[in-house]
Amino acid sequence: MSRFLSFALTAIAALTVNAASTWTVGGVEYTVDTLFHNQVGPGTTTTSLWFHNATSLQFRVFYCTIDLTNPYVSLHAVNATDKTAGNERVSTMAQRKSQPGAQYFAGVNGDFYFTSGSTGRGTSMIGTPVGTAVGDGVVYRAINNAW
Repeated sequence: MSRFLSFALTAIAALTVNAASTWTVGGVEYTVDTLFHNQVGPGTTTTSLWFHNATSLQFRVFYCTIDLTNPYVSLHAVNATDKTAGNERVSTMAQRKSQPGAQYFAGVNGDFYFTSGSTGRGTSMIGTPVGTAVGDGVVYRAINNAW
């Protein structure tokens, strides 16, 4: 699942924040460079790593570290447009949800979404989470599946 992969990459990448090194991913060797590492909010950093090699294969990894013991930090799940279907940039969601005393300053896409199709009633499925989705205590989609 994407959340597990994201967590695993975060945990692994955190070990190499300050140094270039060589990693093997899927049998391919990459040089890994830290492009940036900055504090973005209370107890929160963001980091970007660049994986590249001589055969021009490359990708970037972005992740945040969050100190959940910091009293000024809390996590909230939100849904795009506060509806089941719909698309919205993470930065736009952060602006829309922020209010005095509660700034949203980091965000991560957390699910897979339908990119086409419509319901039997003719409404668009674009942006609808594939799996169960709950945001700020609201159930947007609940399905019983093996995922």
